[in-house]
Amino acid sequence: MKNIYIKSRLSIIAGFLLSFIIFTGMFLLNDNIAKADSYCSSNGATMSLAQFRAAQSAGKITYSIGASGSSVVASITNNTSCSFPATLDAFKVFGDTLSEQRLFTNSSVTVAPNSTANLDVTFATCMTQVDLYYGNGPGSTPNNEGGALITWTYVNNNGVGWGSASKSGMLCSDNPPAPTPTPTPTPTPNLTASCSVSPSSANVGDSISWGATATGGTGSYNYSWTGTDSLSGNSSSVYKNYDSAGTKLGTVTITSGSQSVTRTCQTVIQSVVVQNDLQASCSASPSSANINDSVAWSATATGGTGSYNYSWTGTDSLSGNSSSVYKNYDSAGTKLGTVTITSGSQSVTRTCQTVIQSVVVQNDLYVSCSASPSTVDTDEDVTWYANASGGNSSYSYDWSGTDNLDGSSRNVTWSYSDSGTKRATVTVTSDGHTVSASCTARVIDTENTNDNLSVSCYASPSTVQTGTRMYWYVNVSGGDGDYSYDWLGTNGLNSSSRSPAMTYSSTGQKSATITVRDGNGNRDSDTCYLNVNQSNTVLAYTDSYQQPLASAVYLSQVPYTGVADNMKLYLFIGILAFLSAWITYIVISYKKESGELN
Repeated sequence: MKNIYIKSRLSIIAGFLLSFIIFTGMFLLNDNIAKADSYCSSNGATMSLAQFRAAQSAGKITYSIGASGSSVVASITNNTSCSFPATLDAFKVFGDTLSEQRLFTNSSVTVAPNSTANLDVTFATCMTQVDLYYGNGPGSTPNNEGGALITWTYVNNNGVGWGSASKSGMLCSDNPPAPTPTPTPTPTPNLTASCSVSPSSANVGDSISWGATATGGTGSYNYSWTGTDSLSGNSSSVYKNYDSAGTKLGTVTITSGSQSVTRTCQTVIQSVVVQNDLQASCSASPSSANINDSVAWSATATGGTGSYNYSWTGTDSLSGNSSSVYKNYDSAGTKLGTVTITSGSQSVTRTCQTVIQSVVVQNDLYVSCSASPSTVDTDEDVTWYANASGGNSSYSYDWSGTDNLDGSSRNVTWSYSDSGTKRATVTVTSDGHTVSASCTARVIDTENTNDNLSVSCYASPSTVQTGTRMYWYVNVSGGDGDYSYDWLGTNGLNSSSRSPAMTYSSTGQKSATITVRDGNGNRDSDTCYLNVNQSNTVLAYTDSYQQPLASAVYLSQVPYTGVADNMKLYLFIGILAFLSAWITYIVISYKKESGELN
């Protein structure tokens, strides 16, 4: 008995589990779908005549019709999930043919799904034919209406059917109305059209207007344009600019009702000679220099639109995108600089040169320079300091630089009326040997800054040897905070990182130019310098070291897990796992109990 009880309990549990799986599976695969029957596309949709006949043949639609007093009543029952229109028409009978009948009264209804609808018409005091139709009925004269007639019957004022032996006194005697004459259609006027182009003669790049006019037809017009150089359009007027000379054709097809006409017109486009009034020149300073001296390449432009873009190329990877670029050369020879200047649609290219000479540099003469302060406002003084060691301890100084800087003393003071990076070069001569060094200062216009993008760069560490790794750093302020970086410089420096690393194998002054752009298209540039010497002396002309800002991690970078989208599936799997463990436990318990009984 105990075994039977346990087996019964297992059967109940297994049945419950099977029902749960089936129910849950149906729930997951089809949450809430209401299926329509085959007589229409969806619940409540209107049946076609063919679908109506199919439902009628299947017994889903039934009807009855009969006289009641002075009326005929039709009752239609719809046992489908679809709807359909029905009409009950009463026709007065004047003779034996359908053409001798005229509509007397009618009634229409839409039969809703799973419902019964009644239609009621009054019949005449003479012979009357009553027809029940699917749809809206035939109108003034009865017919089969393309198979839409459901049933019909005859009645008269005494309720006598059409099949009576005699129709005497039953036919309607009043004169039937004359059939409505078919109106003679008014002839559609002939469609006429023309096209025009303005101007009839124009220059390359000018805007041309193509136009079409139409009269007659239905009064409503459609236009389709084709023509030279892919002219196209669907309105009465279209516009096009041509970039080549010649005769240009425009063809328009105008359609109105069943009529259409095509018209073609033309214009002549002439070539024009654009005077290139953009003028430019370039220069190198100095025109003759020693190895490792700094050479300034400059370009000037006039004419054009007044706005200019510069692109420098040249010997030993000279490059840049401003009117002035600087480069130090570590080999002798003639060095070329080529600048392409673009203004609007015009561009010119100019080439200039400098000669770099080999010199024997005494390693015991060292020169450095600095600016104090390194950042000043416009019209404030900057003092440039020169430091020299080695040689014979007797030094002569020669200063040159931005904005006509000049001087022959150890220290010179200068002021600047415009903002930007200002550069000074000091040449020190001692015991017949000459060494140059360059340094920079930043001049800003605080009255007109308005949080504009500002860029400065520097080298770190301040002391390196040839073959020692160093870094170029940039400080950025202003702009929208979305910065991109573009480094170019000596010995092939070319990087888009914020802090590129470099190792230099040759001595001399090294330069790096950083261009920073923000997300709004603003940009600013700065150039910084570094002297590398074999004797472990490194002269850097930069601001003090500042650690670059760490990059941020945005919440939008955290991937979406999608757990909520599969919650029903996870729930279903979890319940199945629980029930499986439960059944396993019961089976094991059953086996233990069976062993104890035996």
